[in-house]
Amino acid sequence: NEAIELVKKATEADNEQKYEEALPLYSQAITIFLQVYKDKATNLRSREVIKRKCQQYLERAEAIKQMVSENGTAVRVTKQEERLVRGRPTIHVARNSMNISVI
Repeated sequence: NEAIELVKKATEADNEQKYEEALPLYSQAITIFLQVYKDKATNLRSREVIKRKCQQYLERAEAIKQMVSENGTAVRVTKQEERLVRGRPTIHVARNSMNISVI
């Protein structure tokens, strides 16, 4: 699965403290997981697992954004990201960007 591979790469970059590399990987993985949640996850258990993982990855992406921002690299944190945690499962990740915006 493409999302799982992206999470593996994001986690690897994160562990190596390559935060600016990890952030878009987490974002892309979240986007794919949410598309699966919306289109393919039919049973409640699968939907809950996907939602929980997306929340976990989103929290990590937020933490990375904060760290990167504090280190002087401009990273814009959108307030709309909070909607994901509140149950709005569709997000858009701009290519070549570290911004996540919820639609």
